[in-house]
Amino acid sequence: MLMPKVSVIVPTYNRAQFVVCAIDSVLSQTFQDYELIVIDDGSTDNTKDVLLRYGGRIKYIYQRNSGVGAARNAGIRCAVGEWLAFLDSDDIWLPEYLSCQMDRAKQYPSICTHMTNSIRVQADGVKIDTFQNAGIDPRKAFRNDSCLVLERPLTFIIQRHLPYLQATIFRREAFIKAGLFNEKVTITEDIEAIARMCLQGPFSLCNRSLVHIMRRDESISNLSSRWDSDLIYCRNCTDVLYQNLLTQSNLTYFEKRTLNRLLSSNRKAVGNLYFESGETRKARDCYREALWIYPSPKSIFKVVISYLPHKMALALIKSPEQ
Repeated sequence: MLMPKVSVIVPTYNRAQFVVCAIDSVLSQTFQDYELIVIDDGSTDNTKDVLLRYGGRIKYIYQRNSGVGAARNAGIRCAVGEWLAFLDSDDIWLPEYLSCQMDRAKQYPSICTHMTNSIRVQADGVKIDTFQNAGIDPRKAFRNDSCLVLERPLTFIIQRHLPYLQATIFRREAFIKAGLFNEKVTITEDIEAIARMCLQGPFSLCNRSLVHIMRRDESISNLSSRWDSDLIYCRNCTDVLYQNLLTQSNLTYFEKRTLNRLLSSNRKAVGNLYFESGETRKARDCYREALWIYPSPKSIFKVVISYLPHKMALALIKSPEQ
């Protein structure tokens, strides 16, 4: 029996009304050499009944609710394809997505990670080009070629916040070597996984927008919408992301410096949130940590103003320059 070229992993939790569209977009791919693994992370709605219609076209696995990282890891352990592709249960691939990815995998056999551009569709229907939103100018980055190869991609990816698993494929062997998803957090586990893959070798970026990333008004706590409802938790998860990456043994000096700068900036952002909520002592601790991690005039300023009367300090913290 021939092994599939790609293992497509779709984690889902209580999204019976959306997961069908995601699965249908996979089944509509022009490239058909794949297996489709759906990990039901303990859904309590009618997800299982909805998925019965697909029969043997999908491999359905139910597990106790353990979080999206654990669900993706369960899919990886079942996967047998040479490549891993991930799709969230409310997102959509355009029909040429896998074909485009596998063409580049053939074109660049030494590269383990390939990412395409995508369109983020906001809840109000507004569409955002994710590469342009990340500050990537296609005229400069891609020039006359729709593909860009990054030999040492970590700083490029992490500074531009490109966590789009839905638009990325990974060589399975390299992904397992880099480490599976962090199951201890429900936010940023995707960014951490992509960042670790940045240390496994070059990336290719394709400027074709072949994925629709849907942003919906939902109450599920492990969705990106949690950035609106529980910002301190999300910022603290981002701290864990940077701290975990700093333990990697093959970082360059510049990569360590970049990660420390980002960690320091994130600690200041947490400090601002604490200060705004009136928790001055916690805010001051965050500012001190930021200063210790990556000394800068801005960090010194934050520590100093945290000793001013709260109203005066808050006005300075909220100023655009800070």
